[in-house]
Amino acid sequence: MWVALGVVVLLGAAAAIPLEIGFSAASGLGLEVRLVWLFGLCDVRVSGRTPHQPRESRKARSPKKGKARPRALSAIFTPDLLPAVARYVRRMSAAIELRLHARAEVGLGDPADTGELFGILSALTAPLPKSIRLDLIPSFVEEGLTGEARGSIRFSPLRLLAETLRFALSGPPLRAVVRALRA
Repeated sequence: MWVALGVVVLLGAAAAIPLEIGFSAASGLGLEVRLVWLFGLCDVRVSGRTPHQPRESRKARSPKKGKARPRALSAIFTPDLLPAVARYVRRMSAAIELRLHARAEVGLGDPADTGELFGILSALTAPLPKSIRLDLIPSFVEEGLTGEARGSIRFSPLRLLAETLRFALSGPPLRAVVRALRA
């Protein structure tokens, strides 16, 4: 009994330690992913370049005949479900720390077109949060696109589990599941 309780406490404490998943990529060099946990004691790196493989074509499904409104759609119309989902998304985004830094050099061949594209992209990237940094460099001489990106996602597995359970066991999602099962 005490051993089982000790294992549960140890697993709970380990799940409370933040987990960081980082990546870096450069044009033509591939992708490297790094997972760091337990304050660096568990450090796993995966890197390499995978060859492009064409996707297999999917067979077109024939639409099912029957009820006019699918079960999932009827569950969406549960009262207070959309505000609960919005709260859940807001809490999850607060629980996850995202950092991204990307650098791209863009050239269209014609300096006027490159300048126009650079102006549009600069206006679109201006309202991004400080944790996301995009460095756009116009190339007025050469045509092409090169770049690199690195980023990380940091979160506590225990906090994500707690927020997910808090959402799943609240009233609106449970009512939506019951409504979908009855439909």
